[in-house]
Amino acid sequence: MVRKGRLDEAVELYKRAIDTRPDFAEAYNNLGIVHGRQGHIDESIQCFNEALRLKPEYPEAHNNLGIALARQRRFEDAVGRLEEALRLRPSYPEAQNNLGNTFRSMGRLDEAIASYRRALTLKPDYPEANNNLGNALAEQIQLEEAAVCYREAIRLNPRYAEAHNNLGNTLARLGQDDEAELCYQKALRYNADYAEAHNNLGNALAEKSRLAEAVACYHQALRIKSDYAEAYNNLGITLVKQGKHAEAERCYQDALRLKPDYADAHLNRALGWLQSGNFEQGWSEYEWRWSVRETTRPKLTGPAWNGEPLGGRTILLYSEQGLGDTLQFIRYAAQVKRRGGVVLLESQRQLIPLLSRCKGIDRFIPRGATPPEYHCHCALMSLPRVFRTRVANVPAAVPYLSADPGLVAAWRDRLCQSPGFRIGINWQGNPQYKGDRLRSISLKTFARLAEIPGVRLISLQKHHGVEQIREVADQFDVEELRAPYDDVAGAFMDAAAVIMNLDLVITSDTALAHLAGGLGATTWMPLSWSADWRWMEHRTDTPWYPTMRLFRQLDPGDWESVFERMATELRALVPTQRLGRSIPVTITAGELVDRLLGLELRSEDGKEQSDINRELHELRTTYERFIGSSTEIEGLAGEMKALLITLRETERQVRACVQEGDFGARFMALSRISLQQNERRDLLKRSIDNLA
Repeated sequence: MVRKGRLDEAVELYKRAIDTRPDFAEAYNNLGIVHGRQGHIDESIQCFNEALRLKPEYPEAHNNLGIALARQRRFEDAVGRLEEALRLRPSYPEAQNNLGNTFRSMGRLDEAIASYRRALTLKPDYPEANNNLGNALAEQIQLEEAAVCYREAIRLNPRYAEAHNNLGNTLARLGQDDEAELCYQKALRYNADYAEAHNNLGNALAEKSRLAEAVACYHQALRIKSDYAEAYNNLGITLVKQGKHAEAERCYQDALRLKPDYADAHLNRALGWLQSGNFEQGWSEYEWRWSVRETTRPKLTGPAWNGEPLGGRTILLYSEQGLGDTLQFIRYAAQVKRRGGVVLLESQRQLIPLLSRCKGIDRFIPRGATPPEYHCHCALMSLPRVFRTRVANVPAAVPYLSADPGLVAAWRDRLCQSPGFRIGINWQGNPQYKGDRLRSISLKTFARLAEIPGVRLISLQKHHGVEQIREVADQFDVEELRAPYDDVAGAFMDAAAVIMNLDLVITSDTALAHLAGGLGATTWMPLSWSADWRWMEHRTDTPWYPTMRLFRQLDPGDWESVFERMATELRALVPTQRLGRSIPVTITAGELVDRLLGLELRSEDGKEQSDINRELHELRTTYERFIGSSTEIEGLAGEMKALLITLRETERQVRACVQEGDFGARFMALSRISLQQNERRDLLKRSIDNLA
């Protein structure tokens, strides 16, 4: 009757047996098992205790009592009972398996694995122990070994739905999505009402952008298990990918109704609010990220900072998540500094050379190193909440990142020798990132841009994806930047310098996009249908980077139309031969050098970059053709450049006097200095004329 599920009848039969024979320990044990299957754990424990009172050396009752105590999370008591069962019967594989389950629930994975292995030594053809061993190994990220265990469990019991499901989860983590999908389907073949397998199949389908099928799987999981908070959360994530944000928010609310402290649902709701522009609620809810399993907060001392004046105290800011996140949110460091304290930044070690050029940071600490004493702390991505950032007041003054002038000049010499409209391209992110398949783009897709006359495609790609340059070599040219590109100076140092010598950057949603945006470079970013929360919804611009344009997919996976739109706009942007023809103008050597140096200074400021770069190329070509290499002229040019830098500062102060209405002694003195500097400038130009 127990096997047929007629549990109430079984209870009555065991009770009659006990009434007939009160010292019947086996009847108490069996009654406890049935109560456990009914979910009546307290009654179950009473029965097992009574069985042991009658028969203290009863290994099955000790084992069953251990299982019941573990279900009540009384793990230490459970371990004691299971170990007693094994003392009484050392060759008891089921008790070893249950002891492993209890250790696993306690987080004592090494002991759990040892127990499962002992169970399998006693009983090699034990599918449940193989499955459980796989679970423990998977928790230790020993995924290949876990998969072997699940496959052995399935070999022993081909209809073992749970093992098929667990194998699917492990294969999904290994990136074997097609095999994972097949595993979930097999699990459902043997157990059609397996809610977890429906949910996991939904995840596998969503990962492949088969969104409608995924939604159907989540709904099926919820029909079977209406209180399945995880399925509501996953349904919400998929609805966001379909652009159904209001429905997704309701799913997150349902998940939180069932499980109020469900960090993943809180975080996903926060991302939905941020994506829709509801920054006020979004930044606050985003703090739930620290409770998500994959997120680790560094060990910190002292209070978290909430924006109060620092009054000379030291604050530790620390980076989190990826390189791009650091580059995006480092903009807040200057605002923190204005609160009157000493600002330390713990950052990814490879970014420190680039970030050392940012304002507002007094000292850098490589991630993982012990920081000096500090009074309070704040994560970079918590600063928008601290400063109450809304869409209308995003601190978007660019550039807040800057390139090293020496590297800018060095790369100018390498890049500007050939004509053309220079476009830096970046197409591939880190494939280890979960969402990389959606954001990264095949280099072949850039062929439409390469067809436009006058365009030079210059690779900004590092590591992953570089091999694609060879794959497209017979179709179009992509210039590859050889060493020392980002090999010596530090991460992104050369990339930043190269970007300052480009007319345009086109990049997928990677850290390089934040670099280009933070430098104030003209940047186009092709975005997937389901783009990251920070790019918001439907916009072709972004409040974070005023020089960036967004080109969104109109349909999932459709990069072709995105690049067709970019190609159309690029044709209008790239100067044609007719529009770019030169008009002969007489100019002296001194005037040429003066104009060339002035443009170089403006280029280093990062303003009007594309127009400046084109004119710089023309002027340098003219200089090399008519003047060439001359030590005397180069010496005068160096003196003139220093003078121009000083003159620019003098003229800035003169303008400040005009704006303030100050036409007194300071204004008159500055005007005289400016006049003297311009006279010296004219003298240098005439000296160059005499040498040319």
